Amino acid sequence: MDASNGLVVLEWKLNRTPESEWIKYLISGPGHKSGTADFLSRAPEVIRSKVRFAVLEQDMGNAVRWVEGAVASANQMFDTYVMSRRREEAAKRQAEEVAKQQRIQAANERLRRMNP
Repeated sequence: MDASNGLVVLEWKLNRTPESEWIKYLISGPGHKSGTADFLSRAPEVIRSKVRFAVLEQDMGNAVRWVEGAVASANQMFDTYVMSRRREEAAKRQAEEVAKQQRIQAANERLRRMNP
C-alpha cells in the first residue's frame, strides 16, 4: 500500500506474470463495481506479477472486494476459454502423433513381412 496524490495505491502479488488474455479478463472484472464515482471510473493496472489499484481511501474496501472477485473471475474465465482450448489442442496433437506412430509401425511391419 502506498499513498500519493490523495489516492491509496493497493497492490496484490500474483503467483506469476499473467498472460495478456488473463489481464483482459481481470480488467473486465466480475461485473458490477460499487463505490464512489471516482472508483467506478478507475481500473487496476497489471505490472509484471502485480495488480495495482489507486483508489480514494473510502474506496479501499470496495477495491479489495472487487480485485478479489476479479482475480477469481479471471482465473475461471481463463481456464474456461483459454486453458480448455489449449488442453483440447494438446490432446488433438497427441492423438495425431499416436496415429502417425501407428502408421509408421504398420508400414515397418509390412516391410518386415516383404523382406523375410
